[in-house]
Amino acid sequence: VIFTCSCHALMMQQPFTGGAKNDGKSDLSGHDRSVTIYTTAAIPWLTGTAVNPLMRALHLAQNGFNVHLVLPWLADAGQQRELFGNTSFADSKEQEGAVLRWIASQDLPLPERLSFLWYDAAYISAAGGLYPRSLLEALPENHSVDIFIAEEPEHLSTFQTGPCWKSRFPYIVGIVHTNYDYYMEHGGLPMQARKTQHLFWETQLCSNVDLLIRLSNFDALHSPVAGLVPLEIGNINGVSQRFLSIGEGSLGQASTVNGVAAYFIGKALWDKGYEALLALSERDPALHIDAYGSGADAEAIEHAAALRTHGRMAHHPGVSHHDPMLQNYSVLVNPSRSDVLCTVTMEALAMGKRAVIVRDPSNDFFIDNFPDRVFAYDDEDGDSFAAAYAAAVALGPARPLPAEEAELLTWEAATARLLGLVLPAAGAGARPPRPDGKPDLSYCEEPQGMTVGQVHAWQELLWAAGN
Repeated sequence: VIFTCSCHALMMQQPFTGGAKNDGKSDLSGHDRSVTIYTTAAIPWLTGTAVNPLMRALHLAQNGFNVHLVLPWLADAGQQRELFGNTSFADSKEQEGAVLRWIASQDLPLPERLSFLWYDAAYISAAGGLYPRSLLEALPENHSVDIFIAEEPEHLSTFQTGPCWKSRFPYIVGIVHTNYDYYMEHGGLPMQARKTQHLFWETQLCSNVDLLIRLSNFDALHSPVAGLVPLEIGNINGVSQRFLSIGEGSLGQASTVNGVAAYFIGKALWDKGYEALLALSERDPALHIDAYGSGADAEAIEHAAALRTHGRMAHHPGVSHHDPMLQNYSVLVNPSRSDVLCTVTMEALAMGKRAVIVRDPSNDFFIDNFPDRVFAYDDEDGDSFAAAYAAAVALGPARPLPAEEAELLTWEAATARLLGLVLPAAGAGARPPRPDGKPDLSYCEEPQGMTVGQVHAWQELLWAAGN
């Protein structure tokens, strides 16, 4: 969806009236401090923005924060079954039960300080995601927040019609999960349309976010308002202890599955790296690889693999990454550049495997911190890939990570990194002036661009398309 609007707030937003302000206490790390996390997906949809915010909420609650995790509720049962694998729920309370069962299945304790709220959402199939019908209405009138975390803030604010978030909350952190420009570019959108979309998103962030955290320094377009929101680059995600436990027990494993050392796992969509994987297999006859993934493009991927790789790449239905059938593979080959930070690569490293990945800013965390486990190659360079792949395979079976490297992948370490970025600024008191010297809430003062009625018209049009 491309919005051709002005550089200021693109929808009717109520002016700041003095709203929530930081109380000036510098220590936000103690008990009785409140964190509210909004995200764009929920279990049983096993996507990154369902799993990672849930794990973040669990670990913040274990650190003594009172945490409210606010999840999208999709009322349409047919759309639920489409997203959740033929599963549906009568109401949000029933889906909350599924979330709690998933937590138990991961052998995770449920902190008393964690609770759940739900906002009304709609599924827009053209965008492949859930969008809020109403967002802040999910919060009780007397809801107290010290830190508000928006997972995918550009996504959550796309159809915002209420007040600027800054008029409601004392400190707001936005966490960027998705490289939307990658999907727009590979979806065929022209450069000017992509720039216009970025202008819209970054303007929204000016109104709504105090600190933006990107999981990696991935290549992204920027609009004229970029730079007006403080930005930190850092991996604040971790992996489940289940993957680290597999890695701890990896000594003595075989190095191949039916003679194949390498594998790839990802949703069966062309955008998730399958075209690049096929191209690598065509160029390097030494690469024999098993790919696992279910999704809309599975049949086309399977057909292309048979036609183009002469059996060197086999495609299989999706399985969980911790499935025992994957444990004897020793090397993950992951050519994908669509992720801001690839969870699959983190999980493979946690299990003691090596990873062959493309040299890209989105992979810097892995290249910088796991020099003996990560083998990077230059994109579209067959010789570079062949050398990286050969070196990875030559090391034989998976083996446990050194303790200090394994620690980097834990949710405990990820939560510490998050708090290290957020707490100093969130506890500083009043909001600092914007980098351009204008009042921090100037984007909230006068409505410009789309009116409330126009926004609702967009919503109705898009939701009708989604339905």
